[in-house]
Amino acid sequence: MPIIYLKHAKHGAKVAISVLEADLDKRNGWVEFDVNAPVEEKPSLTEAKTPIINALPTRRGRGRPQPQGD
Repeated sequence: MPIIYLKHAKHGAKVAISVLEADLDKRNGWVEFDVNAPVEEKPSLTEAKTPIINALPTRRGRGRPQPQGD
């Protein structure tokens, strides 16, 4: 029984247990890969060439003080 490893950009990875299943999956965008092949390492965030900018607004505090009732 063959074991065929497939990966998809959206769905991740899966294992096909027959050639027929693998062929049908390949028609739907799955790509066969070798699990023993070395994996390309992505650069870490500290090695990124573009600066990381926090687009979130800074907090401005708690707001206006509530009036004190007499």
